[in-house]
Amino acid sequence: MTAQPRRPNLNAVILIGGASRRMGRPKATLVHGGQRLIDLAIQLAEPFVGAIFLAGRMPDGMTLESIRAACLLPVMNLSDDPTASGPIAGILAALAHDPQADWLCLSCDMPGLTREAIDWLLNEHESRRTATVGRPLDGESPEPFPAIYRAAALAPLRAYVQSGGASLRGALTAMRADVCAVPTHLAPCWINVNTPADWKRFLGS
Repeated sequence: MTAQPRRPNLNAVILIGGASRRMGRPKATLVHGGQRLIDLAIQLAEPFVGAIFLAGRMPDGMTLESIRAACLLPVMNLSDDPTASGPIAGILAALAHDPQADWLCLSCDMPGLTREAIDWLLNEHESRRTATVGRPLDGESPEPFPAIYRAAALAPLRAYVQSGGASLRGALTAMRADVCAVPTHLAPCWINVNTPADWKRFLGS
């Protein structure tokens, strides 16, 4: 596998606006290895992108200044797209903010994600596809994150929302996203943590 150099036409958007009701606290503020998950996500994206955006409302007690202090790249906050809800709102906001850029989309609920996993996804991505995601070998459906969205994804994603669609997996199907089988050794990178039990299980693994 050839390591991907930083690409100026590739930005990162990290979704931070979820309510995290099942977790009971914003997942971006969870701490692993002495660092918040939001900071870990930024560090993962840094080697590959030209700029980093956070989509959604900043969690209480977290400031953009504290995040910028630990990052070498520009970090900006985007408001969710008002025409959509859930993660689609953040992705639409990013695509509309810079319609010429491609986007690496990350969430704050995958603490096992590594740069190797992102590098693999970038290598799998084909420019003719509007989006690329991974599917763990034991999964029946693709995981929406991490993902690569081409600039060309804006129109079909907005059309999906305007037709009444709200599911991100449904959007990926409608856009005919490329779904790549995740290699066995990278499967742990695709573990989600959505509840305190998930978090405890991850910390003990």
